[in-house]
Amino acid sequence: MVHYRQPIVSVLAHVDHGKTTLLDYIRKSSIAKKEAGGITQHIGASEITKEALLNMCSKYIKEVDFDGLLFLDTPGHEAFSYLREKGGNLADLCILLVDITEGIKPQTKECIEILKNNKTPFCIAANKIDKITGWKCFPDADFNESFSKQDESVKKDFELKMYKLIGDFYETGFSADLYSRVDSFEKTIALIPICARSGEGVIDLISILVGLASKYLKENLKTTDSTGVGEGVILEAKDITGIGKTIDVILYEGCISQKDIIIAGTKSGEPVVSKVKAILREKIGPKKEMNFCKTVSAAIGVKISALGIDEDSVGFPVVFLKDDKKTKEEIQKMKELFKEELDIDTDETGVIIKSDTIGSIHALCGILKNKNIKIKSAEIGGVKKEDVALAEVAKDKYKVILAYNATIPEDILTMAKQRGITIIQEKVIYHLLERYEDFVEETKKSNNTSFLKQISLPSKIKLLPDCIFRKNNPFIGGFEVLSGTVKKDIQLMDETGNVSGKVDQIQLNGKNMQKGEQGEKVAISSNYFNYGKNIKEKDIFYSFLNNETITMLKEKLIEEPDFLSTDEKKTLSEIEKIKRKKLLEKN
Repeated sequence: MVHYRQPIVSVLAHVDHGKTTLLDYIRKSSIAKKEAGGITQHIGASEITKEALLNMCSKYIKEVDFDGLLFLDTPGHEAFSYLREKGGNLADLCILLVDITEGIKPQTKECIEILKNNKTPFCIAANKIDKITGWKCFPDADFNESFSKQDESVKKDFELKMYKLIGDFYETGFSADLYSRVDSFEKTIALIPICARSGEGVIDLISILVGLASKYLKENLKTTDSTGVGEGVILEAKDITGIGKTIDVILYEGCISQKDIIIAGTKSGEPVVSKVKAILREKIGPKKEMNFCKTVSAAIGVKISALGIDEDSVGFPVVFLKDDKKTKEEIQKMKELFKEELDIDTDETGVIIKSDTIGSIHALCGILKNKNIKIKSAEIGGVKKEDVALAEVAKDKYKVILAYNATIPEDILTMAKQRGITIIQEKVIYHLLERYEDFVEETKKSNNTSFLKQISLPSKIKLLPDCIFRKNNPFIGGFEVLSGTVKKDIQLMDETGNVSGKVDQIQLNGKNMQKGEQGEKVAISSNYFNYGKNIKEKDIFYSFLNNETITMLKEKLIEEPDFLSTDEKKTLSEIEKIKRKKLLEKN
């Protein structure tokens, strides 16, 4: 008999666009209030049964071939990508959640790229329609019902925002439209307006998912094998009253039965072998219930009781066998997989990453790679003395340890502080990256301040016609700053490379200044200029830079291309040519 497993649905979104609130509404729980920063950090799963689907979406759905929908509450698009690659098509469908009032944000773009790369079917949930000025909420209503009751001005505002969002998606390479206007779901992405908080439009969203799965995924969901190897990912380890230690598992292949052999990966890289004592299914609803099962088949999220498997296996793959014939083979496969997963591209210079799971390591490495941030080391576990020592030899923006859900002993914190090492510790992945970006910016400012004290920057000025206020002792004239910043006390050279003078004073609108910026017309006095001898109207002068300064600036530009403006870079090139020409003439 042909059986269709549950489609696995992943929800991807930019931070704060309402991903957890949507799942929270669907399963009637309060996870959004419990998670750090309101963002779910480790992959979890929630099941909507076939009965619940038919009840929730009875207006649109009369029959469902599969057992329900299994929602993955992923920690972000990076981990989704990792599990997609390693988990054998872990997600069958995806909801890309976007705040209709904010549109596509940086993380949304990265989600879109992942969906493109993995060719995952998806729909767009345009969330937070209740933020549209004047919107009247009608809890649990379908979108059309709610929309029909809005004022005309609200409808117009909605249309503007929706078409703006559709246009933004077109620029990413996707054709999208309001779900009720879609003729071909193969060519056009369905956009479903929702309010995750009130539930408006959610039945439309679920109905679209069921429709997509029924029409396009039935062959992929077909399963008849109940004896094959079970494969999954361990999500969490928990103590359950009366049962003891359990692990939460997403089973995406095969089946699990009581007394199966279970092989789980661990942080040490040495797999642990045990036996399935009990299988429990948790139903999400007004009242949580725990049911014991003898056998379950993919795709499903379940709790497993198995001696010896604990927190060290969270985030790692797990395999279930019917007998021990393949135990050694599967253990070896898992060892090799562990080595492959931690074989991350590293550089001689870069940040040091510490985290609690392989998934988290890959999540961080994926983001850092996208941002062109080098990685020196990436390991599972708490921060150690060796990590501080490794960071100590790094420079500037890499003199840092990023600890995501990683422990830091007090003596290590003290050691790092004494050695000038910054440790950034966070439980929310995006907060960790924001703090690192702040650290990089502060480091850059500090380095630039110190650098600017050592050197002069390229600048270029021109003596304006009819602006000679005093010819000598001191010379005073009106100059236009053509490029860069001219500062008090810098030396100047003319267009032949001769050192011609020094800036003694600068005035702007009669006030003494320390500098004159590009585009400003300032009065400059200098005891070194003598009108008619070494200066005349329309003469151009450059800040004098010695060869060492030019070399330092060029090295700085390799590391930090935006350190100088385009005009300053051009002026630096002109100064270098003038000095080179003078040297050739001298020789």
